[in-house]
This record gives sequence, C-alpha cells and structure tokens, in this order.
Amino acid sequence: MVAAEDLRRAGRLDEARRSYQRLRRESPGRIRPFLQEISLTTKDADVKALEADLDALVSVSDSDRQRALLKSLQARLARDVVRREQLLAEALKLDDQCCVAHLTMAETLDARGDVEKAFESWKRAATSSKVLPSALRGYGLALIEKGEYLDAVRELENYVRFETMDEEVYYNLGTLLLTHVKDYSKAWRMLKKAYELKPDDLDVLMNFSVAAMHNGHYDDAHQALERAKRIAPSNPDVYFNLAVYYADHRRDKRAAISNFETYLNLGGTEIRRVNKWLEDLRGRQPLP
Repeated sequence: MVAAEDLRRAGRLDEARRSYQRLRRESPGRIRPFLQEISLTTKDADVKALEADLDALVSVSDSDRQRALLKSLQARLARDVVRREQLLAEALKLDDQCCVAHLTMAETLDARGDVEKAFESWKRAATSSKVLPSALRGYGLALIEKGEYLDAVRELENYVRFETMDEEVYYNLGTLLLTHVKDYSKAWRMLKKAYELKPDDLDVLMNFSVAAMHNGHYDDAHQALERAKRIAPSNPDVYFNLAVYYADHRRDKRAAISNFETYLNLGGTEIRRVNKWLEDLRGRQPLP
C-alpha cells in the first residue's frame, strides 16, 4: 500500500492505479485499494474492466452488507448521476450503515450544491459502523463550514491518526486550533506538519509563523516569514507579521517600523491599527 501511495503522490498515477489494482485483487476484502483505484481510473477501457470486475463480485456475493458495499463502489465508478444515485439507493436499502454509500452520496450532493443534505450524509458516513478515514475528513470539513469548530477539531484529529500526509487537513486543523480553540501547542504541532508537507504554501507559512511565536519558537517563525517574503514579496500581510515579530519578540524597533511602513506602502488595510503601533514604536526610548 505504501508503494502505491508514494506513486500517487509522485504524480505517477497510472502506475499507482495498477498498484492499487494488484492490492485489491490480492486482498479482495480491503476497501481502500478499491477506492483509490476507482479515483484514478479515467480511461474508458479501464473503467469497463473495473465495472466488469464489480459486476462479477456482485453476482456471487451472498451477503447484503457485501453487496451494498460493492454497489456503492459501482456508484463511485458511475459517470451518469442518475445511475449513481440509483445504485446508492439500492446499496442503502441493503445496508443503511454502509459508509461508502453515505460517503459517495455526500460527495454527489456536494457537487450538486445541496449542502444541507450533503452534511447529513457526511454525518451518517462518519458515524457508520465501519467508518473510513475519508468520511471523517469530509465530515470534519463540513463541520467547519457549519461553524461547529470543536466538533470539526474532533473529527479531523481522528482523521489524521489514520492519514498522516494530508497537508490540507493539517492546515485546516492547525488554523482551527490557532484561531478558534486557542490551543496554541496543538496548533503548532498541526501547522508544523503542514509546513513540512507544503513548505512553499503562503497560507501555511503565515499561520505556522503565528503559532510558532505563540509557542516561543521565534527562529522558526522568522525563517517561515522570510520564506513567505521570498514567495510573495508584494503581500502586505507578510510584512505585518514580520513587524509584529520584530516589535514583540525581538525588540528591534527599526526593523518593526520598516516592516510596518512597507505594509502600509503595499496597501495594507489595518491603517489605524498600524499607525497607532508606529506612533508607539517611534515614541519608545532607544533600546540598549
């Protein structure tokens, strides 16, 4: 499984698809290789071959739960929305606790823009008897959209116990912990992981720098902000964070003033707040 994941992350998608195919044939009871293979199957010939495999498995299955799962996988492969929803209805009639069915229904409803119904499907997927990590992810992100931040943190923390390479979730989780929950220690750990996975993402760098300062990791904060400045030299928020770093944590008045002035020159919108800060900095006695 690790080799297949590495191939997928490296962008070698056809090789990854074949690797997942081998895995699900070797271990037909495992769901994740099937899901990953489906997500990477785009060519008509490969779709038809996978459909044939699923049809064969459905025809010999004597378990309602297994048939529900297989029909849910067929639904994920179906390109026609009407056909997909028909298969999902059949799956849920066989097993109303089928995680893959609820997960696929949630994705289908999200794509249609039916957010409320999608949320209920995400919830059913995340609370089903045999929950998949992707259901926890989807439900956690849906909870963020609802503004239910503590519940979102719970779901996403459970998710990253299974999936350790999802930089988007580490970023979202770290940001929630930083801005809403105010658990700065956990925020630092989550955003540090996001930074390690995606070191050139501006949003990650900015929030990582704030979490680093909250935890006393000032050198890490400075390094991240300098990296952000190289990536986005015209972004005023980078200079705001640098100014705060120099004013509050390095007591470097000149550097703080210079970065606040650059922030204003680049069109930063916190004009009154920054001018008050500049007035205070210019009125301070020179630092020894």
